[in-house]
Parts: sequence; C-alpha cells; structure tokens
Amino acid sequence: MASLVFDVKPRVYRSAKRFGLYTFSEVTEYHLGLIAASGIVINLILAIVGYFVGFPLFARLNMYYAFFNILPISELDGNKIFFGSKIMWSFLASLVLIGMLFAIFIV
Repeated sequence: MASLVFDVKPRVYRSAKRFGLYTFSEVTEYHLGLIAASGIVINLILAIVGYFVGFPLFARLNMYYAFFNILPISELDGNKIFFGSKIMWSFLASLVLIGMLFAIFIV
C-alpha cells in the first residue's frame, strides 16, 4: 500500500460554452472530499474483510493506513475531507478511531 495524492483543484466557473453547448465542469471542495473519502471507506471495508477471512495483519495494516489518511494535515485525504464536509470527516474519523481501538486491543 502506498500513500497516494491526487492533484485536482476545485474550479471556480460553472460552465464553459463550447460549440454551442454548455459543459458542466465544476469540482467543488465537497466533491474532492467525496473522492478522498472513498479511499478511507475502502480501507475500512478491506480491514473488515481481512479480519473475517483470517488475515489479522492485513486488517491491522488497513486500519493503520486509514488512521494515517484521516488526519487533516497537508495533502492527505483527511484534509480534503475536512474542508469538503466537516460532518463527513467527523463520521469517518469516529469510525476509524473505533477501528483503531479494535485493531490495537483485540486483533
């Protein structure tokens, strides 16, 4: 697993008229947050699947990776989620913290 950074900047314009048609090309902070949240959700799902299949080390590593990515610093996914939607970030952060406690004390 590697820490990936996607480089998408939010657009300030809503539509551009090209060849008589309007094309909508707006990517807002909320959309960036949804894209970043998908990576953390996949890590949580892989941790659950890895635990039930019988790979506790794989499950633990996915939880550590999800915890590392939910931190709202620099270019990590947590920063994009935090500025996209604080409610979504708090929900995912609580899920990741519960999973981290599970990974540290039970697995």
